[in-house]
Amino acid sequence: MTNFQDHQLERFLTAHAPALTAIFLQAYAAAGGHYRLLSPEEQARQAAIDSQEFVADLLRGEVDQQAVRQTVQTTAQAAAVADILRMVTIQERLFVALLRAELATQPELATELERRCRNLMARFRVSLAGAQADAVLRRFGARPD
Repeated sequence: MTNFQDHQLERFLTAHAPALTAIFLQAYAAAGGHYRLLSPEEQARQAAIDSQEFVADLLRGEVDQQAVRQTVQTTAQAAAVADILRMVTIQERLFVALLRAELATQPELATELERRCRNLMARFRVSLAGAQADAVLRRFGARPD
């Protein structure tokens, strides 16, 4: 992408920050699980954090591996990891729908953002599975490389 296209991408994501937060809230509700245990205030706070991290990852073009490891380490139950995987699948679908609706007149930008989103979500899923495997190995005394 050119610097101009990068600027367009960043401008779109910044302008749609409230919509991105709303997407995360929708994804939490649809995913259920441990997300249902969060109060509305906790959900709003987490959605704001998650949407900011999502934008940063999209702009950087990669997943924050340390953040993924930290998420797995602080998640006590394997079921919560399944909730996260369900949530990101829903979030990806909602984000792509937003792109298609809002960027119908800018197909190149929509295509680039969708490509980045799909790549990012695939990497996130792989990173989450790897971090989860590392956590299991640690519990059994093995040291992952």
